[in-house]
Amino acid sequence: MKTPSEIELELAGSPLGFAAALEQLRDHWSAPSRIAELQSDLQAERDIVNSKTLPAVALSLGICCALSRRREDNQAAVLLLQDLIDDAVSASLTSDCLFWTAVAKMHLGEYREARVLCERLAMRDPERKAALELHACVRQRVMAEGRVGLAVASAIMIGVTLVMGALMRRREYY
Repeated sequence: MKTPSEIELELAGSPLGFAAALEQLRDHWSAPSRIAELQSDLQAERDIVNSKTLPAVALSLGICCALSRRREDNQAAVLLLQDLIDDAVSASLTSDCLFWTAVAKMHLGEYREARVLCERLAMRDPERKAALELHACVRQRVMAEGRVGLAVASAIMIGVTLVMGALMRRREYY
């Protein structure tokens, strides 16, 4: 299994672009069998080490859940990675957890929180190319959603205007 840094380099250096590379990773890393296997490994290690979560397995599970297409897995990733951030033993683990939490938040549609995490990560590690690309990807999705929201609001306003106009004309005839 690749390290989180190797996965990020793969994302940042992809000729497909960040978003397309992220979609490919989702297909490869988030298989339910892989998640179940990592959950089993994590539980086994907790049993051995008196219920303490070991960062390596927990981070791997968090990454797989963050990349999953299932909402429940994305939510589990956020919780697991947040616990790792709270108990982080190193700055690099905290940065890894921030990045993958932002990925999970983006997949959950929680773009504001994802953006805040990317900005927090950029302050900690301004040279982290994958984090900068994730931030740009989140911004693009927010803009796209904003355009869709504006189009819906415009359509509603046009509809209301037409209905009001028809009612006003009808009223003039009576």
